[in-house]
Amino acid sequence: SDLLNKTAVYGICAEAIVLFASSYDYELDLFIVESGLWRNILLVLNGVYAVCVIVIALLQFIPEAVNPHKEHGRNGTLFFSGMLILYMIWIIIFDYSTVDMRLQDFLSIMIIDPLFVVYCLLAVAIIYSFFRKDPLELFSVQNEKDRSEQLSAFVAEKGLTPRETEVLELVCAGASNPGIAEELCISEYTVKRHLNNIFQKSEVSSRYELISRVLKG
Repeated sequence: SDLLNKTAVYGICAEAIVLFASSYDYELDLFIVESGLWRNILLVLNGVYAVCVIVIALLQFIPEAVNPHKEHGRNGTLFFSGMLILYMIWIIIFDYSTVDMRLQDFLSIMIIDPLFVVYCLLAVAIIYSFFRKDPLELFSVQNEKDRSEQLSAFVAEKGLTPRETEVLELVCAGASNPGIAEELCISEYTVKRHLNNIFQKSEVSSRYELISRVLKG
């Protein structure tokens, strides 16, 4: 809470200086602080903030880096704290180049915020993970006893019929409508009718949501 309050104070002060002492350069598409005094104050303010963030990130990064035990979440801590350190260093250089206007070559090269690149990489990783692990198959990797107990509890709670229970079991196993129809020796129309009944009783609108409800117990 105290850290958030200090961050808010920094943000208000920095924005106030930019609005009060800067002018907009249409060629560079940037706000430029022309006054030497205000420019130096803003540079110091931004620099102190960035350094504080780097110190906090290092306090997270270093213990995890030297820890020989691979604990849960260690890689995530190393990745995000490391990226935060690199990003803050980039912020210091970028602020110096845009506010002080001394590193024009750097400004002309670094036109893409690296944070956007990180977001893109994370999005690709999430999409890859999603398609690599089909949500419809998540149920099948559970312990057989746990799966049976969750199904039984869900069926009893929602008041499903024996046939609807059979359909639900196959849905949770990742079977498609044609596969369920073939397994139960019924038509696809009948499968859809049973699924609609299950959806209504379970108050869901898709197979993914249905499986999620069953998994939550």
